[in-house]
Amino acid sequence: MKHGTPRSWSAGLLAACCVCGLALEASAEISNRIVAVVGDEVITETDVASNLAMVLEEQQARRPGGPIESQDIREAILDRLIEQRLVLQEAKRRGLAVTSDEVAARVELVRQRFPSDEAMSRGLAEAGLSREELHQQIRNQLLAEKAIDAAVRSKIQISPLEIAQAAERQPPARAAEVTEVWHLLVRVNQSRTEAQARARIEEARRALGGGEAFADVAARYSEDPNAKAGGALGWVPSGVLMPELNQAVFALKEGAVSEPIRTRLGFHLVKVGQRRTRPAPSAAATAQGLEQRLFKEKFQAELAKWLADLKQRAYIEIRPVAWSTDPSTSGAVQWSPRSQ
Repeated sequence: MKHGTPRSWSAGLLAACCVCGLALEASAEISNRIVAVVGDEVITETDVASNLAMVLEEQQARRPGGPIESQDIREAILDRLIEQRLVLQEAKRRGLAVTSDEVAARVELVRQRFPSDEAMSRGLAEAGLSREELHQQIRNQLLAEKAIDAAVRSKIQISPLEIAQAAERQPPARAAEVTEVWHLLVRVNQSRTEAQARARIEEARRALGGGEAFADVAARYSEDPNAKAGGALGWVPSGVLMPELNQAVFALKEGAVSEPIRTRLGFHLVKVGQRRTRPAPSAAATAQGLEQRLFKEKFQAELAKWLADLKQRAYIEIRPVAWSTDPSTSGAVQWSPRSQ
């Protein structure tokens, strides 16, 4: 079976690439300050700060009102940016190349996320990216994927014996109840208080009570990634959703809409449609799922080893003074790979 490259690392690489143009307001001296040297390339405070802005916003959305350890996040972002540079350097060392057609195909996938070319242009402008910069960042992502595929993915194999042994360790597959679900989310974050979010979710609920379709209300109010699809989550088995939502979904009658539900993200409304029993997966489907899981586990382990090896062989210098408030840390220090 042909396996696709797991996205947990490469998606993070794309995120690191695609926000490089989102610089925080800062003086030229600070924004151009070098925080790391990787081979013959540098990483600046702007590179770290622009990624930090996005990550902090996402963390606040996941944990509203919770503490944000920006120093730890900075270090993790710098680590990821160093890995990004190393992987691209390795791709060049291997003589890997990306064609214009490959870039165009990936750009088209990005364009399909927008309702029109004009909407995409507006989105890029808001992100501070030109079309040329987007193309270059996608080219870098494709190069990184090719390097990872050549160095890691192509060397991983899953044997029938491994699949059989994994099957013995897991409980037998059973039929499961699934429910058709629609979802609407109003987030609590730095720009919206809990009271404001509660008022907005109540406004959405009144619209539903007035006879509007859930899909229309979700498209207008929801801040969930599925908002454009009217909040449709499809057929959902028990245990997949957040515990608070799962409890509500499987307690509601068919066609009912929940009361506002508070989670760490904010306030939710869920609507359930029909219920049905999904039959237990066949032996072939179970084996396929196990193979994919085993592949992912091996991939993550081998990728971590490969990245550690790249770090060990490369010249990497970190200059923590760029964000440290401790005078004793001034100056440059030699990189020491963290334990994986």
